[in-house]
Amino acid sequence: MAHHHVQQGDRCVRRLQGARLILALAAAHAARIAQIATLMLDDVDLGNRRLTIAGRARSTTSP
Repeated sequence: MAHHHVQQGDRCVRRLQGARLILALAAAHAARIAQIATLMLDDVDLGNRRLTIAGRARSTTSP
């Protein structure tokens, strides 16, 4: 397989992963596209399983 084909595949996988993340945030947290687009790493607290969207902290675990 040619190197450029591998690079194309990598780009497709990254786009798919990003789309899945956007869909999950929109569905599970009722996040709007504009809110998702402005998320920063500081909005994610992995240790406490919290996500801050539009200034509102939300749990990332199921109730």
